[in-house]
Amino acid sequence: AVQGVKAVGTGTAAISSQTAPFTVVANGTILQESYPFINGGTVPELTRHATFPSSPGSVLTRSLYQFVDPILNPPSLTDTNNYGIRMHGYFVAPTSSANWKFAVASDDYGQFWLSPNEDPANKVLVSRVVGWTSLHEFNKVNVSTQSGLITLTAGQKYYVEALMKEGG
Repeated sequence: AVQGVKAVGTGTAAISSQTAPFTVVANGTILQESYPFINGGTVPELTRHATFPSSPGSVLTRSLYQFVDPILNPPSLTDTNNYGIRMHGYFVAPTSSANWKFAVASDDYGQFWLSPNEDPANKVLVSRVVGWTSLHEFNKVNVSTQSGLITLTAGQKYYVEALMKEGG
């Protein structure tokens, strides 16, 4: 499951949460889409599947503060193996510009994408999990869970997307 995306800014923009699997202190909403019955454990097995992205098994709208960890509560999934999750939407950066570092934790493979603006077409991969991590394990060696520093401008709207693929 997507276990966490953690964004940490410098100074007063620092962010922390031990309970939300997608953690950003900012305004916005995220769509959480579930794709059941997809074999394999890598993100390309999700993104190449015929149901992705147009036919999710379920869609939930979440505020940035209301995420339910999909591994504990996978919406409309009868099997907690062989599924994928896509969370995507927008947030407005906090009131002070800062350098941020993004990290993702997932079991199995996961990716976190960020656009330098609100256009999804401009998204770039900034953090990923190759293999798996434990819950909130944002610094596992050799899985590229953390991004470099990324400057976000106060008040600017950004597109974000997290992908996760759970295998068998």
